[in-house]
Amino acid sequence: MGLLVQAILAMQGKWELLGERAEYILANPPGKRMAKYQIDQEFYLALAKGDVPAMEQALHTLTVTKTKIRNFDGALGLTEHLMSMFGFIYAK
Repeated sequence: MGLLVQAILAMQGKWELLGERAEYILANPPGKRMAKYQIDQEFYLALAKGDVPAMEQALHTLTVTKTKIRNFDGALGLTEHLMSMFGFIYAK
């Protein structure tokens, strides 16, 4: 649910709230099971600050082989070995 709220705040252009939530989540990780989603919060924090190099770094991390399991969460069967769905969405 946290990622959905963050996405909605980003689409609404509520940068201050988006950044505050991302900073809070990064400082207070929600648990081991959700740790793989921390990179999303790094992206949202960079987006809120307008920090393009940090956004690019987060996208790079999302699309490298090391994060393969995370990259394919929610992917369609046809795309799961071709692209990172979240990397694609965030890049757009």
